[in-house]
Amino acid sequence: MKNFGSKVVDAALPFSVASLFKKAGQPRGSVVDALNAALALEHFEYAFYQTANSAAGLIPEAYAAGFKTVEAHEKSHVDFFIKAVGDLGGTPVTAATYDFTKGGAYPVFSDYTTFLMTSQAIEDAGLRAHTTLLETVAGHPLFAQVQQIASTEARHAAHSRMIRREQHVNDIPAEFLVNNFAVVNVGRKANHSNNSKHRHFGMA
Repeated sequence: MKNFGSKVVDAALPFSVASLFKKAGQPRGSVVDALNAALALEHFEYAFYQTANSAAGLIPEAYAAGFKTVEAHEKSHVDFFIKAVGDLGGTPVTAATYDFTKGGAYPVFSDYTTFLMTSQAIEDAGLRAHTTLLETVAGHPLFAQVQQIASTEARHAAHSRMIRREQHVNDIPAEFLVNNFAVVNVGRKANHSNNSKHRHFGMA
């Protein structure tokens, strides 16, 4: 069962997600290409949590608030990358069709343990991709925001990992689980000290 979460992730896309994450994690010559690669990952993650949070009886009530906030984080990341790509004159990629259960073979949205394994695998892979993508946007006005999004993804992975290890502990969103990035207009000087506000797991 060690690699089960990764197998589910591989099966969820109409093409090899492993290839997508690998390509996304390679430095790009074009900032737009790099941002679009990140957007593709965020579409994937948002769809996963949106589906999970809509699955009746999947996530225990004590854990529901945390994962609903993760979903909200992913949606804000999608919106951020769509705007960034558009502001730079690019065409934002759209969400694909994802089969997270491989035609019902995997109980991702009916078994909580399987969901947690898959969540952790997705976040770990996404974090690796985002971290390497930072090389492409180094020195760009959006660097701080992309860096903060990568930090948020790390917190998401830690969140799932923590629950997997201590499922008997109530899910009281921890103070470190934040979505701390500020949306800026590309081409304008970012005011990181004033605009970068923490959004905790209890945010509206």
